[in-house]
Amino acid sequence: MRLLKDEGEETKLRAIFASSPDAITVADLNGNIIECNQATLDMGGFPSKDEVIGKNAFEFIAEKDRERAMGHLKKTLEQGSLKNVEYTFLTKDGHEYPVELSASVIKDSSGNPTGLVGMTKDITERKQMEEALRESEERYRELTESIDDVFFAMDKDLRYTYWNKASEKLTGISAKDAIGKSLTEIFPDVKGSRVEQFYMDTLRTQQSQSFVNLYRLGDKDFVF
Repeated sequence: MRLLKDEGEETKLRAIFASSPDAITVADLNGNIIECNQATLDMGGFPSKDEVIGKNAFEFIAEKDRERAMGHLKKTLEQGSLKNVEYTFLTKDGHEYPVELSASVIKDSSGNPTGLVGMTKDITERKQMEEALRESEERYRELTESIDDVFFAMDKDLRYTYWNKASEKLTGISAKDAIGKSLTEIFPDVKGSRVEQFYMDTLRTQQSQSFVNLYRLGDKDFVF
């Protein structure tokens, strides 16, 4: 199948097509696959192109995502491209796996759409890492909520991003009221003080530091 009229450009395109680690498929305007690379076969566990070419691309998408994919096909034809959309794909034996797909419309010399080219990346490893991170963060949150020590987190602007129950108990300020606010919004008296400088220096040096400072909030004294 010729993709381009220029033979030189055709050769370059086919070299990319063959060497890409991502699955590349070419389909007609109805989603019927007319060409694919080796990565497509490897990703789906297909022994030959015969099991892919001639099939509709939607057959390789898990049923739960097909309606959404059909909507995206229409959107791609209207807008010319679609980038980094996540779907659940199916292998030859029906096993589900997550992918990220980008697609573009192929046009003829007159600018009329003639087909679609899609590039699909298997993101199983990325999803596993994201899930492991989520579980780790959840365990960490459970730990910090169960301890009696004050524990909080700040971003680079010294705005609170986390505030545990011990922090609520000590200050009388709820996590809802603290998160999103800056150090000096919660503790106005520390503006320009050693306390503010301590946190700024910690961010700048990115090194663990120790600091003790007595602070009064209302009728309570506590140590930073």
